[in-house]
Amino acid sequence: MLQTLPLVLFIVMTELSIGAFTVLFVLDWRKEVKRSFLITYGLIYVVLTGLTYLFQQNFSTPDLLNSFPQLDKAWTGNETLPMLLFLLLMLPYNLFLWLDKNAGVSGKESQEKGQKRPSPVRLLRMISGVFTVMAGVATLFVMAMIYRPVAPTVLGGAFTIASFFAAALALGHFCCYSRAYSHKWIQHDCHDPCSDSDCTCCNTCAECAS
Repeated sequence: MLQTLPLVLFIVMTELSIGAFTVLFVLDWRKEVKRSFLITYGLIYVVLTGLTYLFQQNFSTPDLLNSFPQLDKAWTGNETLPMLLFLLLMLPYNLFLWLDKNAGVSGKESQEKGQKRPSPVRLLRMISGVFTVMAGVATLFVMAMIYRPVAPTVLGGAFTIASFFAAALALGHFCCYSRAYSHKWIQHDCHDPCSDSDCTCCNTCAECAS
């Protein structure tokens, strides 16, 4: 039990890191949140991914995984590289985010005012973000293949693989998306407020204006 507890924590941290960054990248792509949110949580996820990589180096090494008879030993040696690539690719993404002064909703406002051509920094950030997400997906796939034999049937193995991706998206949605849509981080359009006193958007805008 004590031997597997750090391993379970590593799996949860991996799913959280990859899922949260993926949601953050989608929000950045769609320009739905403020630049301050992207920078703040981008740095948080770099630190979290760094800690996750350290966990992997100590509690999910190939030698340790090979000691469990039910795991697929053909995949245990492939876990480190995609996790390291995911961490390293997050660094240029955050660097381009810092350099882009029009990231987030401010860039959307500039586009609506007629500046339709995206900046080179944003293009580089989107490219680095796509590669980062791809590295994260590869990490989840390798981990899912390692633990796939735990299920006794083929259908159970497929469910195990799907559960890794579903858990990552669920954790990412909970830890990133829900916080992104608090009134502190998004821009509300209150030019035409409704008359419903229970409307969350209108109530939030009233708080921001007060």
